[in-house]
Amino acid sequence: MTRTAISFLRTISSRIPLLIYGVDVEIEDKITVENFTTIIDDKSWDEFMPRCVTIEIFNKFIKHYDATVLVGAGTRLRLEMKAADELPLIERIMAIANLF
Repeated sequence: MTRTAISFLRTISSRIPLLIYGVDVEIEDKITVENFTTIIDDKSWDEFMPRCVTIEIFNKFIKHYDATVLVGAGTRLRLEMKAADELPLIERIMAIANLF
């Protein structure tokens, strides 16, 4: 893989937690490499992904993601965010900020 491709993957990978944070699916539902682009709303995609990264371009890079890591990281992130919902406001803000 070229340096450009690695840099591109790094750039879009850093945005994935932000997209997962705002996804509107049940906590029990898994976010997978295969369903990731179908559960993210267009407004969130446009806001958090670089302008040059369309869903079609992202789908071309899916093969470079470890599906197990994405599911595990997404599940952990969502569980920690749900737990933060029970905290007092300032602690909640700090807990969510620490996730990112």
